[in-house]
Amino acid sequence: MTTQKEQSPVAVHAAMNATDRRISRALGLAHILYAQAEDFPGLNNPEPKANGLMVLLDLLLDEIQAAQDAHEAEWRAIREANEGGAVQVAETPVMQLFRQWVDAASKLDAAAQADAEGWEVMLDRQTDLEDSILRAPAVDTRDFAAKVLAYCNEGHANLPNLPELWAEGRRVLGVTP
Repeated sequence: MTTQKEQSPVAVHAAMNATDRRISRALGLAHILYAQAEDFPGLNNPEPKANGLMVLLDLLLDEIQAAQDAHEAEWRAIREANEGGAVQVAETPVMQLFRQWVDAASKLDAAAQADAEGWEVMLDRQTDLEDSILRAPAVDTRDFAAKVLAYCNEGHANLPNLPELWAEGRRVLGVTP
């Protein structure tokens, strides 16, 4: 009897995001190569060899685009399966903390009307969750967005200058300063 090894959601997200970046890079490079080839008279003419190279570049662009489309379909299938409950995939640590934060924020809003002492305790809990969210590593752009939403209280508070948060955003997006 064989068993399948479960992949952690963090590993799955990281692998999918790495594939996103590789496909985007390959597509960009192929477009640059095609544009350069079009401008080069030796490659952009009716000669069979030159025409064959342009046809190969067209096929390369089509294949990379097809890979990108297939990968996007994989993402959609994973999200739809999770939403429908067909597949139980645990959320990333940031998203688990963010869901707790959303719950704490709604309770805090309700308590503000009723109980000043209870409100202080709930505010401390919400602040602790915000700090935990900030410390947890973002796996993808969804995690990064959750961090920003929680830390600025969904726009109700100014986001302080947090160089580590912005560095993480650049890392998640694959952008270097």
